[in-house]
This record gives sequence, C-alpha cells and structure tokens, in this order.
Amino acid sequence: MTNASRHPSRRFRLLLATLLPIIGVSLACEVPSPPDVNYVRSGVNTRKSTNGAVTTVRDANQPLPQVTAKMARVKLNWKDRQQTFDLHLTNAGSKLELVNAIVYAKNDTTDPPRRGISPPTAFDWFSLANRKDGQLAPEDVELSWKMTGFQSGRGGRLRKTWDVKVEPETTAVVECAHDLDELSPHPKWKGKKLAAAPYIEYHVWLFTGDGQCYFQDKFNGQGEPLNPRPLPKKTEEPEPKKTAPPETKPKTVPTPAVEAQAASELKLAEYYLDRNRVQDGKDKLKTIVEKFADTKAAGRAQDLLKHLEK
Repeated sequence: MTNASRHPSRRFRLLLATLLPIIGVSLACEVPSPPDVNYVRSGVNTRKSTNGAVTTVRDANQPLPQVTAKMARVKLNWKDRQQTFDLHLTNAGSKLELVNAIVYAKNDTTDPPRRGISPPTAFDWFSLANRKDGQLAPEDVELSWKMTGFQSGRGGRLRKTWDVKVEPETTAVVECAHDLDELSPHPKWKGKKLAAAPYIEYHVWLFTGDGQCYFQDKFNGQGEPLNPRPLPKKTEEPEPKKTAPPETKPKTVPTPAVEAQAASELKLAEYYLDRNRVQDGKDKLKTIVEKFADTKAAGRAQDLLKHLEK
C-alpha cells in the first residue's frame, strides 16, 4: 500500500493547495470595482466618488450657463428671526442647468455690522475664506470651492449653495432666508449684540458646478436692483422732412394784343424751322415760352421744343 493511500487527508490538502489560488483569482475577477465613474451630459462632467460625494467639472469648451437671477417678496420675520425672500432663476439657454446660488447679505450701518449668507447652512464659506469679519466676495468662494467643510455636528453634509435644476427657457422660484442673529457669529465681534436691524443689501452669485462665478448682481433691502441694467434704447424713426410745395405763379390772362404778338413770334420761329435753321428756331421758341408764358402761342412753342429735343 502506497503512502498516498495510507494518508488520504494529506492527498486532499495537496489538492486544496493547488486549487485555492485558481479559485481566488476567479472570485477577484467577479468582484465589481468601487463606483468611480464619469458621466458626461451637456458638456458637464460629473464624478461620483466612493463616499457618494458628487463633484461637477464643466468642459472649458462649453459656454457658461445663460441663467440670471432676481429677488422678490422680501419679508421680515422677527418672530422666527429670519429675513425671507424669493429667488427667481431664469434659464434663457436651450439645455437644463444645475444652478448653484449663494446670496450674501449685509447691513454695514450698524455696529457691529450684520453680515450673513443664504442658505444659512453655508456659513462655513466665511471660515474657509478666513473672513473673520464676515466680508465675502465671489472670488473667495471660487478659491475655497474645493475645500472640505459644511459638516453638521452629527457628521451630515450641509447645503453649501441653493442647488436648483432649471429647465431651458423657464424660471425656477426658490424660497430662501437669511438668519437674523441676536449676537454676531463672526470671530471679530464674537458674542457682541447686533442691533435689531435687517439686511439692507443683497449680493446674488451664481456658480457652475466646478465653482466658477458667471453671474452677480446687487439688490437693496426691498429686493430691487441697485445697478439696474439699462433697457435697450428704441430707435425712433426720424420724422419725414416737410418740403414746401413748389411756388406756382398765378396765371395771368393775356390781352388780345399780347396774344397777337406771341402768335407773330411763333410764325417767325416756324419760319426758321421750315428753312432748317433749327437753332434759330429753338431760341425763338424759348423766348416765346419765357416772354409770353400764358398765351396759346407759348403752349404751341413748348410742344415744338419737346418734339425737337427727342
């Protein structure tokens, strides 16, 4: 009896050692890779990472969104300590746009100044930009766009912009609000009491998915534009110039003696023409038209002149 037949377990272990690597390679080939796929739509690249975060990078060759914004229905709600308003986003383009909107508000007439942001969960823009006094500009947001932040105390993700899908050639309305804090939240005036005064100036900024600001405008405390865009001037058609009617000399009734003299001059002109003295005849006819304008002979002289000039 051989050693292999005496020890079947040993033969099984040898077979298992041979097959395990092959089984492992086969299983590894069937395991799906983590989701890290780019989706391209309308010139916008969207990457979804393994932790579920989505970032968007716009193709540099694609035009910027044709989206504009305006404010409406600004209201004070001291009971809930909020200043609410509607944000109107109008897409004049031909494709769906994902709009990232931020509304920065302030009242610098108070001491300390009141400075806030909407959505209120986007307050970390101030700290990411290292703005301890609450001053903020769209350039600060652009530089801080890829930085991490906006986490709640429980680790949840906070909204850093009003992200709204706007269909082509439509207007989307977003109900927004600014917090009216009792104490200043900014490090420079941390804990100092704020006056019971609302925001009086709004700055609306719209960003692409990769953090490029393509629209900004200012509004007052009532939501009216502070720098209204001028309306195109209407081109008024110039009034037609009034031309004075040509002066017409009143006709005079020639006396019989004048008629007779004109007729005599006409006979002389015809005499010249009959003898082929054309130039003498023309000159005489012109004299009759000028000198005896209202006579029958002058009418006949005009007819002869037209005939000669053909």
